[in-house]
Amino acid sequence: MKLPLQIVAGRIQISASISSAKYRMFGRISFYVDTDSNETFISQSDAFRLHVPVNSLPFLRHAKIGGSTYELKRIKEIELRFKTEEEKLETITLPEFSVMVGTKKNNEGLQEANSIPSLIGTDFLIINNLALYFNPSKNIAYLERQE
Repeated sequence: MKLPLQIVAGRIQISASISSAKYRMFGRISFYVDTDSNETFISQSDAFRLHVPVNSLPFLRHAKIGGSTYELKRIKEIELRFKTEEEKLETITLPEFSVMVGTKKNNEGLQEANSIPSLIGTDFLIINNLALYFNPSKNIAYLERQE
């Protein structure tokens, strides 16, 4: 199974449908695939757009991104659906997922937090046994499940 990725301005992206019956959430998110990050999370702006009740989510831990501190909050029972190379849907069910929320509540802090994109980090690739193939010179990138 291969999940095609897009290369946009040199960055690797993948779109997914995300849903959670527990939080009455459904929508699409574009994730950046970031091999320099071991954290996978839904961004604050995507969480607000999807009406995730971030204030009622349990605190997981603090994370530093670009010199600023953010809170990672835990959301449970998430399904991500990706289109495969064959145009079929591949569903990945996760018992929990993180939501990144800014800690600064002023306008500058909110703007900064809203500029952070949703990320798929190496933790997601390892947990789901996915390998990343990336050849920017040929504009080819995909994730492939390892058996």
